[in-house]
Amino acid sequence: MGTLIPQTKYDVLAPGTYRVQLGAVAVEQGIYGTQVVMRFDVLDEEFAGRSVKAWAAAKLSGGKRPSKLYSWTSALLFAGKPLPEEYDLDIDTLRNREAWALVEVVEKEGVLYNRIAQLFPLRGAGRGDWETRGHGDAGAGSPDGEGFLDYSPDPSRREHGTSPIPAESQGFFDEEAPW
Repeated sequence: MGTLIPQTKYDVLAPGTYRVQLGAVAVEQGIYGTQVVMRFDVLDEEFAGRSVKAWAAAKLSGGKRPSKLYSWTSALLFAGKPLPEEYDLDIDTLRNREAWALVEVVEKEGVLYNRIAQLFPLRGAGRGDWETRGHGDAGAGSPDGEGFLDYSPDPSRREHGTSPIPAESQGFFDEEAPW
């Protein structure tokens, strides 16, 4: 008998917003050029051991239409604010950073998988995280409710989630990531 290769089974997460930590990051060559490959580990206790794998072009550009990598770096390192003008990304600085991920379920060629639709900063610049600010209520911490957007979605409303940070992904749940 030859080498046994077990069948990979994907158990997709329900669509919603999950607190995640970037557990692994690497740069690889792919069919779409140089890609940054990321494994976002889900931190919610009920989803222990689950993760979403995602890819972004290795392009760090801001402006009106920021690259996915720029948006994710902004969410992970700069509380959703623009990156400093002369900033060059060392991908190792992304590792172990936490954020909120808006996860979708996508079907491709009859297979369901997860994709990160948007990535939100865990906390806003100069503000505490959502737990100390009224569970994600827009305008919390501001007497008139204006002046800033709350980037931290309420996990109790998993089906909802919007953010000014576009971060579409080609990720899928990968239970047995090689790294």
